[in-house]
Amino acid sequence: MKSGKLLAGILTVILCVGASLCGCRQSAGTFLSLREAYESGYLTKEEIRSIAFHHNGGRAYNEDIMDEDYAPLPMSPAELSESVALQIREDVALSLRSAQQSPVPEASADDVCIAEYCGTYGDCVAVMTKNVYVMYTDAEWCDEVAGVSIYYSDGNSLKIWRNTLRS
Repeated sequence: MKSGKLLAGILTVILCVGASLCGCRQSAGTFLSLREAYESGYLTKEEIRSIAFHHNGGRAYNEDIMDEDYAPLPMSPAELSESVALQIREDVALSLRSAQQSPVPEASADDVCIAEYCGTYGDCVAVMTKNVYVMYTDAEWCDEVAGVSIYYSDGNSLKIWRNTLRS
């Protein structure tokens, strides 16, 4: 009887250590486009306007819906905490490793950077990430969400990282 409990304990330890060493972990959040986050009700139109203001560097491309006195919602926190930034980078790496097409098994959080942060709105964080595995074209383009224009200078775009562990 004792040997059975001992064997079960040893197997449990081996499984736990093995899972931690293989990099297996649950995602802390999920990524959505601005449109998906807005249409799902996670972001309001005013939050989209504020994200566009922060990303576009002011009223540019939205002068018709933002008057000269427009004040966006404040970016709160002003900067991402190290722990949230790490969760986002780990989730990007996890999505690279588990991609249906062209997975990158060696992807890690160290391969990912947060290139831009445009605020936290409830459990949603507006970020643009880059990683060493994806190259973006230099094509300029503009996305319109809820009548708000978000301008991009390459093929990359802002994403909403929604903290699903906190929800």
